[in-house]
Amino acid sequence: MTAGARATAFTTSAFTGLGLLVRLALRRDRVRLSVWVGALTLMMAYAPAAMELAYPERRNGSRASA
Repeated sequence: MTAGARATAFTTSAFTGLGLLVRLALRRDRVRLSVWVGALTLMMAYAPAAMELAYPERRNGSRASA
């Protein structure tokens, strides 16, 4: 094998092993990710009700008299 052929045979990409690392991270954090997704979903569902509780005078687009 020549020096040029040997150099190209061992050349790797910058993304070598990235898939394995992402898979490992997802496997390790699957519970944490599930909790985050669930919490964010519940917060998005609760936000409109919280706005109604915080600003009760603004219903149906009408303004309170000043």
